[in-house]
Amino acid sequence: LSLVGSAGLLAAATMFVVAFGNAIGFAIVFGSQKALMEERNKRLSAITEALTNIRIVKQCGIETAIHAAVTRFRTAELGHLKRFRYGITVLISMITSGPKIATIGTFLVYTLSMHETITPALGFTMLELLGDLSTSFIQLPGALDGAL
Repeated sequence: LSLVGSAGLLAAATMFVVAFGNAIGFAIVFGSQKALMEERNKRLSAITEALTNIRIVKQCGIETAIHAAVTRFRTAELGHLKRFRYGITVLISMITSGPKIATIGTFLVYTLSMHETITPALGFTMLELLGDLSTSFIQLPGALDGAL
């Protein structure tokens, strides 16, 4: 922190927010993936049961009820799939943009607020430190999930 002062605190705070966003993104992705698989299993069970008992289904004329149940399960499954895709999109956006936002913010605070000049040696050192910081914070949610 003595190298970049309060600009380093901004970078750490930004990466903490990114790590928190990653944790939320992982929770959305894993939760929707689990719900997606449950709905898929319900749909496949209904189809398997209908195909196993096709004679009874035809004799009783309940094809429409079976079709409605399968359609209901498929609609729920597609809703979870949509949520899963949105979660992946948010997660990838957070993982790729967070470190860049922290780096740009650190340089802006260092030059504009602190009225300092970035020399090549300082700039490359800051880039390396921020790269290490971003890698640690990106991996933090996975490490915490594994520990718990």
